Amino acid sequence: MPSDPENFSSSDTGESPRDGVALGSLSTTSVYSPRLVEHAVHPRNQGSMEHPDAVGTARFERCGDRMRLEFRLSEGRVQEVRCQAFGCGAAVAAGSAATELLAGRTLGEARALTAFELDEALGGVPAPKRHAFLMVLQCVAEALGPRIPQNSIPGGIHA
Repeated sequence: MPSDPENFSSSDTGESPRDGVALGSLSTTSVYSPRLVEHAVHPRNQGSMEHPDAVGTARFERCGDRMRLEFRLSEGRVQEVRCQAFGCGAAVAAGSAATELLAGRTLGEARALTAFELDEALGGVPAPKRHAFLMVLQCVAEALGPRIPQNSIPGGIHA
């Protein structure tokens, strides 16, 4: 992995986002669902885009997993999402699933993405790997702004 945790460019090392993924442990006989394995082995919308409108990054310090989500926005909607994830298969899979879940949503709907939606999209994720959801949600919040509580009233007053 590149030595700079915020550097998602791999041109200096020749590393691709999947190079750092422990895919050998992901098999159809494992505790991982077939959907999670599919997203980990064949991640969707991988890589970067030219001139993204918004970018969010996250790092899980305990294991060193890193994620970057790049967004193309238009008319209050997420038009495209690209992901770069370096780490475990669950992190790669969560980033991949997030790109599919977020595309086409309004900004408010994108900010409202939940760990439960990600878990469902991946067919369940073992508890020790759920940090991948937190990374996705951190990227979304950094790129699009924090989630607005459903019970909030305009002006920042909460019911």
